[in-house]
Order: sequence, then C-alpha cells, then structure tokens
Amino acid sequence: MPLDNVSVWRNGHGWSHTTPDEALELFPNGSSSTDKIFLCESCGQYASFVVGDYQIHHFRHPAGSKDCKDKQVAWSSYYQTNKLGFSLPIKIKLDANDIEITIGFLPLTVQQLTEAMQNKTVVTISAGLQTISTLLISHERFSSEHITYVSIGNKVSERYTINYSNADASLSTIWPRIINGFNLLGTLFDGATGKRLPVNADVEISREYYLISKSYYWHGRSDISIERIQNISNGWQVYRVKALRLTKQAAEFFLDFGVRLTDAPAYITLLWPPSAQASHIVSHESDPVIFYHKGRGCVEVWPYARVHRDVVAETEGDIYSFSGNSIQQVLSVSRFYQRTSVLRYIVLDKKQIAFESKKIPEVLISDDFGKEIAPGVYHGLPPDKTITITAPYDGVVEVKKFNRLIKRVNTKGSDSIVITVNWGYSVSVYQGMDLSAEVLFERKHKGTKDDIKLLKRLKSYKNQMIPISHEIGKLAVKLGKLPETKRWLLYQIRRGYISEDSLKRIETTITNRCK
Repeated sequence: MPLDNVSVWRNGHGWSHTTPDEALELFPNGSSSTDKIFLCESCGQYASFVVGDYQIHHFRHPAGSKDCKDKQVAWSSYYQTNKLGFSLPIKIKLDANDIEITIGFLPLTVQQLTEAMQNKTVVTISAGLQTISTLLISHERFSSEHITYVSIGNKVSERYTINYSNADASLSTIWPRIINGFNLLGTLFDGATGKRLPVNADVEISREYYLISKSYYWHGRSDISIERIQNISNGWQVYRVKALRLTKQAAEFFLDFGVRLTDAPAYITLLWPPSAQASHIVSHESDPVIFYHKGRGCVEVWPYARVHRDVVAETEGDIYSFSGNSIQQVLSVSRFYQRTSVLRYIVLDKKQIAFESKKIPEVLISDDFGKEIAPGVYHGLPPDKTITITAPYDGVVEVKKFNRLIKRVNTKGSDSIVITVNWGYSVSVYQGMDLSAEVLFERKHKGTKDDIKLLKRLKSYKNQMIPISHEIGKLAVKLGKLPETKRWLLYQIRRGYISEDSLKRIETTITNRCK
C-alpha cells in the first residue's frame, strides 16, 4: 500500500516531510529501504521509493517488514476503542534502587463523578493476570478539576488494564482501558516530570530523559550522552540520556524507542478566555477558545468542534480559535489526523470558576552580592555576569541566547545554582512544568512612538482585574520591537493579574503583528 507520511533527513533541519514528486527529482531510479533514506513517519521504519514504467512512483514498505502499527493496527482498532487517541499518562519516581509508578486519571465531569459515587463504581488496575489495585470512586480519590495520580507501586509491565464495575459507558471514554507501559526494548520518560513519552513523541535537543530497558547501551557516542544510573527489579536498567546534537545517527537511536528527535517541538498555549490551569487541565467560563500553536502537527478538538486558523505567522507559530459545544473537550496536537500519535493535549472544562490568584512558587534570583533580581527585562548585566537561582521545588532552568536554547539544568528543591549570562541571554526557571520566573538581559532600545502609545493605553485601563496565566509569558517574544510594553507585561505576569481590557488589547496586538 502506498505511504503518504514519509520524511527524509535534511542536515540541520532533521526529519522533513517529503512527497513522491520531490523524491523523484533526487532519486529518478528509486531507492531501497536498505539505503535508509526515506522514513515512514507512522511506524519509524525505512521505506522504499519505487519508480516504474507501468506504475506511479510511490513510497511503500518492503515485503517482510514489521507491521506499520499506526496505519494498520492502531488506527483501525486502538482508535475505535480509544477516542482520545492517547493513553492515560504514567509517571515514575526513582528512589535508590527502586521505582514508584503512578497512573494519571483525567478529571471527570461533576456529573460523571456524582453518578459514579451513587453507583458505587469500582476501578480495578491490572498488569496481565495480576490485580494491582482496586479503588472505589469517591471525592477523596478522584477529581473533577485535575489529574489524579494513583500509585501502583513498582510493578513494571508492558501494559496495564483498567476494568470497571457498576460504571457508566462514558467512563471508558475519558479513562481508556488500555494503558501503555514499559517496552522490553526501552521506554523513555521525561527527566523533569517523570512522564512517559507516548509513541511518536518529540524528543528535544539538550533535554534530559530516562530510558528504562532490559538492554545494555554503551557510552561511546559523541552526539548522545548515555549514563546508566541504577538497576531496578527483574533486570530492568535505568539510563539517563540526552541528545547533544541534531544528527541522523542520534535521530536513529531515538527511533528505536518510537520517538522523533527534533529542535522544534510542538506545543500549544491557551490565550483566551481567562482560565484556571493545572497540568493538562484548563477550566474556563466562556467562548471562543483562542490558543497558540507552534511546531508541526494536526490540531483537533474532541468531541468535534471546527477549529479556525485565525492568524498564520511566517515564523513562531499560528493562532487558532474554536467555540466549545461541550462541558468537557480535549484539544490535541497529533502527528497525524484523527488523534493518531498525540504530541500535546489539553482537557478543557467549561464551568463557573471562582478565580483565585494562583500562587507561583517563589524563586529567588540574585546577583554576586546577594542583591535580588526580580523577573523582567534588564538593560544592564549583573556583576561578574553571573546570577544565582534558588528554587523551593525540583524543576528546570533553561538558558537561551538570542532565543536559542544553549543550556538546560535540572534543579533540586532549595539548592542554588550559578548561571553565567551575557547580552541576549534569557533565563527561565520552571517548577515542575510551571514557568515561575524569567529574566532577560537586552541592550537598551528606545521605545518607539507605537510602543509608548500602547503602554499608555494599557496603563489607562482600570476595569475588572482578572488572573493572568504565566503561560502568556511565552508569547512576550512577539513584543520584541515593543520593549517597554514587553517589560510591563512581564511585570503583570509576576503580579498574577491584569485588567481584562489590557489583556484583550495585548492579544489584538500580538495577532496584528503576526499578520
């Protein structure tokens, strides 16, 4: 069967989508899968490019190749039983020579949770024939507002199964019964969050991951850092891995674990309406929903809602919108349509919200003399060009030079780290997945008339104050030519609230600058 989703490696850009017509220009006589040139994006196997006198040139898998799981198995069967398109999240926590595994249950609607409690619904988690945990649904164990992580101890299994008794059919939609676990050849987990990477997920340059496998890997590579850190039960090995450069050899290493190495990962950020946000969960009151998407991927909403691309930017991503028609919807970005190989997702709950100012974990940034450096934009460098960061919880510090990531450091709660900075540097401090503080060092740019005019307008709004999500800070880069406005916005993010009209004006400004 001809393949549609095929990539070719381009130095400096990684895997890039290609077409049969483009391939014909480079390989007029075709190419064998053994040449390792064309990659099937669906399953990660190399494909052949076939050219003949009596057939249209096309890509295909050679005879005897492994099943193309996403196109043949996952799409036809798994998608029918799992309308979300992704498995429930699994997180790990490493401790000495042991591991704790938790399964994340997405929030139920208030109605679903109430009915489950009335019906005395029981959830049973199993690994193979072994029952690991049996739970009665209650307010104490499960939530209608955030993901609830349930510990299953240290039971490592290739997959886990959820069964229900006295349950409504809708429960198996938001909590799919099959949960992907640990592959014998190796499974990757994010080093900062401990979350399992799904099939076809993006792997980022310089980001740290845990590889759990029963195989042994050697250390002598120049493009990948691999370090075995511990053994856990039944021969499972834990490695700390990190891609150092975007090379084809490094990309092929990660392909063995069903993931894609990239320097431009996909992500989505909610812009409107004001919302209360937790990991993967957004509670909001009104329509439309406006969000920002950067990177490759298919944007979809389930249950179905038509998504409009409102602004197409030449760089840095696009702005989309849709009107919610359900109490609970899932916004996802996947590698292929129909939520096949989901890369990012947000569960949207429409409800009346009593907003409270979200307390962002206090992060202390100081110079060499111990003087505090508040988050924001600075037009001078600190003494000795160094800053010290102390954060209360485990997290990550990202250092960028002219918006390009050059360093990523994992932090431990209450420990201090020293970072060297210079002009054009930005330092972002994450606690878990939350952006808690950010400082930027830029040479002084005189605000333009448009910058000063917009700033005065923003300061003039005195209407209802609403919470502002720290996620908006990711879009401050779009105000690069409005330095005073950008600095004011970063200050509002630190305060945690902003005038509703000011936020609408900023959204309009960002939209217009992307056109």
